[in-house]
Amino acid sequence: MSSFAMVQARLDLCMQSVAGLQGVLVAGLDGFPGCESGFASPSAAVDAHDHKARSAAADHRAAAVSVLAAAASQVAQRHGAAEAGRICIETERGFVLVCKAGEQHVVGLYAGREARLEELGFTLSSLAGQVGEVLAVKRPKASPDAASAKGSGSPRPCAAG
Repeated sequence: MSSFAMVQARLDLCMQSVAGLQGVLVAGLDGFPGCESGFASPSAAVDAHDHKARSAAADHRAAAVSVLAAAASQVAQRHGAAEAGRICIETERGFVLVCKAGEQHVVGLYAGREARLEELGFTLSSLAGQVGEVLAVKRPKASPDAASAKGSGSPRPCAAG
């Protein structure tokens, strides 16, 4: 099973087990979408059968959580903290929670007002830890002969976790 298939299975499980959760996603810190689950009730402006519009909505959600994570990290650093923890935004319809997942990804949860904030926070932290481990890129250690291979023009492969 691929890393993204494992993450997708975990997101689907979250959707089934957390009351009030409307959608969950994993995106790259660069804003590119990764996996998502839920979001089955598109807004009135997005037809459920319009793949292009649904894809654009997914891209927008991924970019939004990436921007939130980046902004929170900048604020934390300006206040002397190494990293921001979880970000929670309360809206009139519910909550959006965001947390970094490893060095390259971010997890976002969208939930309705009926959701329990404590459960969402626990779920977010747990999911971010699991996703961060699964999607971590493991770089091979340099071997003694790697220095002689440097400049040979052949790239060294990186294996996904």
